[in-house]
Amino acid sequence: HVVRDRLWLGLASAAAEVVTPLQRARLAAPFEVLRAAVRRTPGRVALVAVGSAAQSRPRVEFCRAYFAVGGFSVLETAGALEVEVAAQQFAATGARAAVICSADTVYAEAVPRLVPLLRAAGAKVVVLAGRPKEQVDALAAAGVELFVQQGGDVLALLGELQRRMEVQS
Repeated sequence: HVVRDRLWLGLASAAAEVVTPLQRARLAAPFEVLRAAVRRTPGRVALVAVGSAAQSRPRVEFCRAYFAVGGFSVLETAGALEVEVAAQQFAATGARAAVICSADTVYAEAVPRLVPLLRAAGAKVVVLAGRPKEQVDALAAAGVELFVQQGGDVLALLGELQRRMEVQS
């Protein structure tokens, strides 16, 4: 028997249980909405590799796939040991978001110097690959707005990045 929007389970028992059925939904649907918005208003993200390849490459690889899930066009810089060179490489991409990729040990010294250079080079949003617990407050104070991390809420971060980049949904 169906009673309104609920299913009635049980025979003629007074203790019958009323259950609301689950709504069908595709798990990919929220990501498809993000990708559709980026197609209408292209969003380019540049992965700014800082430090040696051994320090930056693992996070560059992770972030390439991470941002592609949201439909962003992902560009990579060649990588640089000096923050001034890294900022110049970012400027050449024409991207509006910069994702700093390196090892936690590099961030404390490099990020406070790099963020202003990225802003001057056109970065509307500065993101950091990783979330070093002991450095989060200092990195945020230096101008990092978003932190990409394993186990984080991908959908929320990509949506927030779109909002900050003024991608129209």
